[in-house]
Order: sequence, then structure tokens, then C-alpha cells
Amino acid sequence: PKLRSMVQLALAGSVVASASAVFSTTEAWLPRLQSLGLRRGAARVLPAFSNLPEEVNPDAVARRRDYWLKETGVRQLVGHFGTYGGGVAALLEESLAAFPAETSTSFLLLGRRASAWLAQNANQPWAARCRVVPEDNSIAIAETLAGCDAALQPYPAGITTRRTTAMPALALGVPMVSNLGILSDSSWKRDAPCAALAVSPDGRLMAGELARVLVLEPKILKQKGARGRAWYRQNASRAIAALAVADVVAGLA
Repeated sequence: PKLRSMVQLALAGSVVASASAVFSTTEAWLPRLQSLGLRRGAARVLPAFSNLPEEVNPDAVARRRDYWLKETGVRQLVGHFGTYGGGVAALLEESLAAFPAETSTSFLLLGRRASAWLAQNANQPWAARCRVVPEDNSIAIAETLAGCDAALQPYPAGITTRRTTAMPALALGVPMVSNLGILSDSSWKRDAPCAALAVSPDGRLMAGELARVLVLEPKILKQKGARGRAWYRQNASRAIAALAVADVVAGLA
């Protein structure tokens, strides 16, 4: 294993050092690339784009929102899109446990393994406030997420521009609450595309930030979602990714 690792590092270093351009989905990886011999000015940070549709039908969104509001009997919906594993799941549990019980809010769980994860936590007090969205179609998932008042996306190492589970909320204009961490890119503070950011991966802080976002006036909440959407379109959309790659290819021609 040690020899294999040394060979892999040598090959990676050879590739990186000879590359005219290297794309990275996050700033967090740049120091490692530089240690492998990356040329000055060769790195380009290209945030990951959404793995859900970037556009949805407003009428379909309204129908799904109405359905879940009636199903849960609450006034507000918070979505979480993820895979429900590892540290993310643990931080999500902490956040849900710390969220004020008196608020009229339900959490819609979207993504693979949501049902199994909720079943594992069925005895937790916060579980009664969660609903699994039984959809595996990307359009239906995007429509449901777009109908939420906010999205809760916690990450133990902090939100980064490579988080494909965070990008859908931004792309759809859903106010997103997340957290900073050791791997977070500078853009999250500088550009403020999120509606709110906890200063560290702490469930109590995440819950507090979410509670503050949900009591904002609808107009302000909508503005925060629009800000995230504008940032996404300028920095992380499929169109931006295609243009960036085309630009590099043209420069090499």
C-alpha cells in the first residue's frame, strides 16, 4: 500500500506540474495541488453545479408545497437534501434536536437513505417533525425543495463550493442555512450566498440560525433566496461550467 501510494503521488505530481490549467471545485484543494507542483496561475476554482434541475415549474412547486403544508399542518417547511450518512447525519441530528419545538415547522427529508435514517431515529423527539419525501425523480425532488421556506444543509468540515447537496437550494432560490468549517471557501463569507451561516459545525448554532431565518418577513426571505440564486448563476451553474471549460480548450488550441 505504501509503494502504491508513492507511485500515485508521483503520477499525480507529473500530471499537475505539466498541466496548463487545472480545475478545482473548491479552494480547499489548492494547497495540495500546489504541493504537487501546480504552476502559478494554472488553477481555476469552478464550483460544483447542482445535481438537480436548475429550473422548475412554478405551478408544480405550488402544488407540492400545498400538499405538504396540509399533510403536516404547519406553516413553514424546511428541506434537507443529502445522503444521511457520516458526520453530516450526526450534525443534522444535533440541529434538529436543538431546533425550537414550539415553532410551526416540518422538515422534509429528500434524497437516498432518508427513510432508513429517519427509521433509525424514530424514538428521537424531533423525528415526529420530519417527513420523508418518497420521490426518486430529480424533477419531483427539485419541485419539493423549491417549495420549502428554507433549506438546512450542515457539514462537519464546513460548506464548500464542491458540495453538490448544497447547490440545489441555491440554484432554486431557496434560502439556505449552513455552517462554516475548516474547509470552507472564502466566497461563503465574501459573497454571502447563504441566508445564514453558523460560525462552526455546531447543531445548536445551526438551529439558532435557522430559527432566525424563518421569522424574517416573507419579502426579506425571498430576497435572501434570490441572492443565493444570483450567486449560483454567476459562479456555479452548468452554463458557467461549460463556458469555463470551453475557454480553457480555446486557449490551448
